[in-house]
Amino acid sequence: FYASEDKLANRGNEAAAKHGVAKINEEGCRLARRAADAYGGIVAGGISQTPSYLSGASKEAVQAEFHKQCRAFQKGGVDFLIAEYFEHVTEMEWAIEAAKQYGVPVAAFMCINKHGDLHGTTAGE
Repeated sequence: FYASEDKLANRGNEAAAKHGVAKINEEGCRLARRAADAYGGIVAGGISQTPSYLSGASKEAVQAEFHKQCRAFQKGGVDFLIAEYFEHVTEMEWAIEAAKQYGVPVAAFMCINKHGDLHGTTAGE
């Protein structure tokens, strides 16, 4: 959650620059897989909203952030992907579109209320 390169940089976390987003996510997968195998669980890789989207970046640029994580999750052998905690329908759609390219099931969840997302897109839309 929030381990995209742009999010780590946005929060002043030097881990992305020092280790790289791929290494961070691959290591998370390795640890999760070890626990899942020991206790009969499954492993999910999670992508979430990006500062790139909020800064007005293009669809291609935002999806590039998702792909960096998803490639690491694929290498780490996740069982499925979760696109989670999206506050904008459009960004969630872009995340789902990117995640579906990795050959594992994808679940998606929004942070939305009765008035819609943060751009006013209703749940019905």
